[in-house]
Amino acid sequence: MLGDVREHVVATGYRELGLDLRRHTDVIAENLPLDGAIIVDVGCGSGGLARWLARQCRLVVGVDPQPGPLSVARRNSDGHVRVVAATAEALPLATGSVDVAIVFNSLHHFANPATGLEEAARVVKPKGNLLVAEPLAAGAYFELMQPIDDETAIRARALEAVDATELSLVKRIDYAYEVVVADLEAAIDGWLAVDPTRRTTIDAARDELADRFARVGQSHERGWRFRQPMRMFVLTPSRA
Repeated sequence: MLGDVREHVVATGYRELGLDLRRHTDVIAENLPLDGAIIVDVGCGSGGLARWLARQCRLVVGVDPQPGPLSVARRNSDGHVRVVAATAEALPLATGSVDVAIVFNSLHHFANPATGLEEAARVVKPKGNLLVAEPLAAGAYFELMQPIDDETAIRARALEAVDATELSLVKRIDYAYEVVVADLEAAIDGWLAVDPTRRTTIDAARDELADRFARVGQSHERGWRFRQPMRMFVLTPSRA
């Protein structure tokens, strides 16, 4: 269990939540051996992270079940990124075939987070790494989005799955990232681009969204900023 393993926690600087304000890619680069690695990005979506990873490593396999985001990933990927349609619970990869498995901002969307973690661990080499990064149910950006997409329960379920895993914990990093938007309408346009079915919910919650936007947003040179805390785990398989 993770509770039996010494944790190394980074948690300084960010005044509101005690967290450093970081870029995701910087935190990943600092905590994973990427040079020459074969990586699977589980829940790759439209492939933005996979394309960044491909510039650092040998090969990235992006896996996602959603056809829309996958079509974008395929269209924008080169020979260093291979995109595959599959669920996290049934990865089409051989056991011990990758150096690193990354589950970034996607575990809470898995139908079965525990099984998804087991599958990610299965495909990692015995001395490889599994990185899991999850947004916490806290912070200004979470509060802003809560009226249209309250993920409190599913984010908690994802963290519970990590806590219950038999994988060995190498490191835990807590940090925050910043979302900057020109105004509320720009934020709404972004949410609809990800999921057009949100329109009815957004229209019904506009007054509440406007109130939260003004209350928790902070002025920024490019508009308004909202901070979101993250928790990242670097794990390794327990098998010999």
